[in-house]
Amino acid sequence: METAKNQVEGNEPGFFRHGFRFTVMVLATAILFVLSNGCAVQNQNTAGNTNITPPAWAPLYDNVDMIRYYYFPDIECYYDVWNRDFVYLEDGSWMFGSTLPPIYSWFDLNTAFVVLLDNSVYEPWRHFNYYVSHYPRYYYRSYYRDRYEDASHPMRGFDENSRTEVYRNTNATSVEPKSEATTIERRNEIREQNENAVRTDRDFPERRVAPTRPPQPIEYHDRNIGNPVKVQHNMSEPRESRRR
Repeated sequence: METAKNQVEGNEPGFFRHGFRFTVMVLATAILFVLSNGCAVQNQNTAGNTNITPPAWAPLYDNVDMIRYYYFPDIECYYDVWNRDFVYLEDGSWMFGSTLPPIYSWFDLNTAFVVLLDNSVYEPWRHFNYYVSHYPRYYYRSYYRDRYEDASHPMRGFDENSRTEVYRNTNATSVEPKSEATTIERRNEIREQNENAVRTDRDFPERRVAPTRPPQPIEYHDRNIGNPVKVQHNMSEPRESRRR
């Protein structure tokens, strides 16, 4: 019994030593496997973005392989650079098409103001309330008044990633700038035509753009669509104004 006990006690350190080595080897192999797979995925994602080519009408910017989405404040629509389709509202849903629908025929992509969205965002139209409030229609005309009206170096947009302005692409079609009066007149004319056409769009499906993806419902986070707005305290008229 004593001899057997000594043999067991003598083998315990070697057993634990070999067991510890085995555990370390297993852990090291697992870590290398995870790291290699992570690098492979990262390389795959990077390789998938190296062939990204912005459309000819897009402004000039440096980090081409990073930016996926544009936002057009003037028409409150998006463009997915990777999928090469526009995202716009129609019948209460987000629609996807390789071109904008006829309702935006007045909109000139070559001169439009474009916001290059943060590369970490995914499907920004799902958070539309943020973008429509941060970039209201035509805000840039006063926000960037001097730079936007500089004909020699026309500003075309803003890059959220570098937080810098972007300028016109020389590859884009050169278009003579229209006067404000002409633009408003044309926009009102098209709006009137569209208001008459909307009533019969369902009877004339050829007026619609062929979808590139299934539509998505609008998602306003923490908003009740169609219900009366709950007026907050800071939305009411100041008391000083009421007394007058």
